[in-house]
Amino acid sequence: MRTTQQMSITLPNEMAAQIKARVASGEYASESEVIREGIRALAARDRAVENWLREQVVPAYEALKTDPERGVSRMQLRKKGRACTGFCVTAIVLKVIAQAVTELDNKTTHRQPPVL
Repeated sequence: MRTTQQMSITLPNEMAAQIKARVASGEYASESEVIREGIRALAARDRAVENWLREQVVPAYEALKTDPERGVSRMQLRKKGRACTGFCVTAIVLKVIAQAVTELDNKTTHRQPPVL
């Protein structure tokens, strides 16, 4: 049984040139190796995002849902002005996620939990 499958793909000239340059430099032995490495990198990025959502965003959202006072309003952030750090950005993102999920909860009565 064959463990590979031959495919034909179409790429923009710039991407094709990048692939050829990597092979020409000796970094990769073939164009297929470049594509495989790109697919592996994409899968790793997807896993990292899923882990981040599962391990950080969902627990933070649940905490914010349980205690909405943990959130930071836009007005509070405006008052802080330039003093806003990465923490403020995280608070904004969590607030937006909380609002979006709350809206979904209000729109649907029987929904499946998100697959993370």
